[in-house]
Amino acid sequence: MEYTCNKCGHVFGIKGNYTRHINRKIPCSKEEKNEYIKNKLKCNSCNKQFASLQTLKYHQQGHCSVLKSKESTINPKRSEISQNEPKNSQNEPKNSQNEPKNSQIKPKNSQIKLIDDNHDNIKCNHCKRVFTLKSSLNKHLQGRCKVKKQHDQEKEDLMTRLIKEKEESDKKLKEQNKRFEEKLAEKDRQIEEIIKKMESMEKLIKTRNATSIQNAEKIQNNTLNSNYNNTVNNIKIIAYGKEDLSHILENDYKMILNKGFKSVPALVESIHFNRNKPENHNIYISNMRDNYVLIYDGNEWQLRERENVLQEMV
Repeated sequence: MEYTCNKCGHVFGIKGNYTRHINRKIPCSKEEKNEYIKNKLKCNSCNKQFASLQTLKYHQQGHCSVLKSKESTINPKRSEISQNEPKNSQNEPKNSQNEPKNSQIKPKNSQIKLIDDNHDNIKCNHCKRVFTLKSSLNKHLQGRCKVKKQHDQEKEDLMTRLIKEKEESDKKLKEQNKRFEEKLAEKDRQIEEIIKKMESMEKLIKTRNATSIQNAEKIQNNTLNSNYNNTVNNIKIIAYGKEDLSHILENDYKMILNKGFKSVPALVESIHFNRNKPENHNIYISNMRDNYVLIYDGNEWQLRERENVLQEMV
């Protein structure tokens, strides 16, 4: 929406600028502006017009006839003395010469008071200094007022301190969030590794099921019926939890540990599913019942939950 001044025809896009324009002290139209300047440079006593404020001040400081007449009516005794002075002018020439100067002192002081009364509104709000022109006040405020400079500097210092404190607070908060995210990422990584280990162990056990069953059956058959080269091989399965680990040497342990997250499945395979150590084949996992495991307790095979057995082996 546009706002147009009826006096000068200027168009504004913001209502606040339009309101400030129509309420300005100096009129916006050229005719009213010239009239305002004429009234401002006119003597209020004799209505005489001047071209500048300096000549107006000079006129008001003792050269205005109306002000002199007003002064004479206010102080009639003083005017009588000034009229009687020429009689004694021959005897006292020095006093007669100095008397006109003294007669101008009071109008000058009274006129200065009038000027001060007219310019009480043009005052600096910071240092309370009074100016005769608004332009002088603007120049004063733009860089010459020490009190304003001090206030502005205090505001700048306060703003700088608050901004610095906010930046430091934001930086600390970001660091805390970063550390928290790193901890969460580390926990997620550990959980993923555990899941991978469990999956690899479960896969390894499933792949070895068929071989374990066959080995167990062969061992049992060999203990009853096998006779190879006139030597009877009697193999007795060791109870679960009492496995013989003598076949795993120090180098074997080092090789298993070097496999990283696969080290646990490798160790289980070396203990319970080693072809060269059939005595330790005391675990059987059926494909038909994946949730259960058969273990040999030394006397018979017992059915147990698979998850509990896996946790015991780990």
